Amino acid sequence: MPPEKPRPQPMPSHYVCPACHLYLVSWDGPTKTVEIFHKIGLWEEYGTPFVRLICQSCLGATERVPEALVTLLRERYGMSTSTDRRRQTRDEDR
Repeated sequence: MPPEKPRPQPMPSHYVCPACHLYLVSWDGPTKTVEIFHKIGLWEEYGTPFVRLICQSCLGATERVPEALVTLLRERYGMSTSTDRRRQTRDEDR
């Protein structure tokens, strides 16, 4: 029987601003570890559930981030998307 190959260890996901190339976030999903290196915000695409990270230095947006990362940022750092801050309309008040 041939020896088993070692399984690759999952590496943290790294998010870099595509415009100014600042290293924004390192995230490891299995351990729920997140490190934030620069000011970021969450931006929800209009009409979709997808969220991107926004670099607060240049306002560049990353690719779509996983929902698990968005949930973790909301729980640990109190981040919200712009839809969470929208004023309610009169129909929603009732």
